[in-house]
Amino acid sequence: MRSALSITLAACLLLAGMSSTALSQSAAPPAPPAGATGLDLTQPLEARISYWVGMIAKASSRTQIYDARRGLTLDFHAGSGSEFANAFAASLESTITPLLDGLKADDPLLAAKQINLAMALTMVAQAPIEPALKKMVGSSNVAVRYMGWGGYKRIRPALLSGGDAPALDLVATVSAAAGKEDSPMVVGAMLEAMSFSQGGTSAAMNTPVRKAILDVLSRNWKTYCRQVLAADPAWADACSAAMPILADLDAGLGSDKAARKKVRQMMVDMAWCAARIYEKADTKLAEVEAERAKAAEAAVQPPAVQPPADDQPPAGVAVPEGPGSPTPTKVAQNLLEGAMTQVKPKAAAGTAAKPQPPVTKRPAAQQPPANVDHLAGDPTAGGPVRKAKEPTSRPKVTPPPIIKRSIEEDSLGELVTANSSLLRSAEIAMAAASGSSRNAIRRALASGDDKNRGINVIRAVSEWVEAFKDDGIRLPIESDFGPTADPAAPAGK
Repeated sequence: MRSALSITLAACLLLAGMSSTALSQSAAPPAPPAGATGLDLTQPLEARISYWVGMIAKASSRTQIYDARRGLTLDFHAGSGSEFANAFAASLESTITPLLDGLKADDPLLAAKQINLAMALTMVAQAPIEPALKKMVGSSNVAVRYMGWGGYKRIRPALLSGGDAPALDLVATVSAAAGKEDSPMVVGAMLEAMSFSQGGTSAAMNTPVRKAILDVLSRNWKTYCRQVLAADPAWADACSAAMPILADLDAGLGSDKAARKKVRQMMVDMAWCAARIYEKADTKLAEVEAERAKAAEAAVQPPAVQPPADDQPPAGVAVPEGPGSPTPTKVAQNLLEGAMTQVKPKAAAGTAAKPQPPVTKRPAAQQPPANVDHLAGDPTAGGPVRKAKEPTSRPKVTPPPIIKRSIEEDSLGELVTANSSLLRSAEIAMAAASGSSRNAIRRALASGDDKNRGINVIRAVSEWVEAFKDDGIRLPIESDFGPTADPAAPAGK
């Protein structure tokens, strides 16, 4: 009886989502036996994965979510070999995919559950999870979309080994998502997933795949350029991931003059946009830093001491103030005459006056009144002495004029760093496309000329336009990237 009651209680606690970690572990189905292969894996794996995924779906706390995902992770790393990994991935995909959009929308832990399910999926990095990834990249949760594209990047070699069809399918998935994606971090991850030249997989790309990639990029390129021109460092970081793709497209489509012109114009367009923002941000940052250094130097520099003028009175000599007061020079002269009078006094009639030393009377010592608060003023001025109030706060001291690093300055620094990185990536792509070893942009970025460095960077982009003049490439203007421009046509047309 007691055993049946215990089992019933444990089941109720589990359904209510209140079971402890130890209870959850004890209730889990047995793990697959060591050394199991082939069909022997299917049943125990599915039972274990269903249990852990169900725990995440029903969890009422973040701790329960974490414990269940940890159970999945431990189970996956307990096995070994590609056969086990693929069987685990297939079972995980079929169990999790229905939950990616099947959880309750009003669940307060919805975001945490979605993210942990996505993390469990992407840890396996096996081709069978591709259907789940396709659903992840369309999620309303930006973190899930980001992890979905990261998952695509990890399984890309396995996908491309299947020929053109999987590659074209991935490009089509990117195409469907690119036009509505507004997160620069997700766009960067999406472009990295489509960068087939990375990881030694470019050999699997043929002309149809490359043209499909160029089509996706060219339809969204003006939007990306416009976002960079909006002075968003995150977009500059995201667009850096596209430059190796353009270099690969130029190499693979070099015999197609129209495609080559489109690719090279896209390179120049992005470099010009990055140069424009770099020039503005770097110039402003140089001004802010110069002002900051000047203010800091003034704050630590002692005030200049003026030398005394010739007509200043000697130290310790009081000079009467007010209209008609003698000048310091006259005061000194009077003192000298007084001293001479003491040395040579006037003689009385008929008798010689003996010199008498001056008699100086000491002032009578004054006893300070009892219980006088000297903060109240001079007690000898008459009237009752009133006790002064104790100060309730410290006197305000004007701080030295030091300009602290502001949010604007931090933002300027991010813009300079992000756009300089984008410019370097663009120059590498343009050098590969032109077969040139010139590094005009890199030299301009390394210049110590704070005032003209930004202008020199823009001029360096112009040098690359000159290198592509035989292809009809031109420098763009800002209106080329306006919202009314045709997103299907490259700048320069």
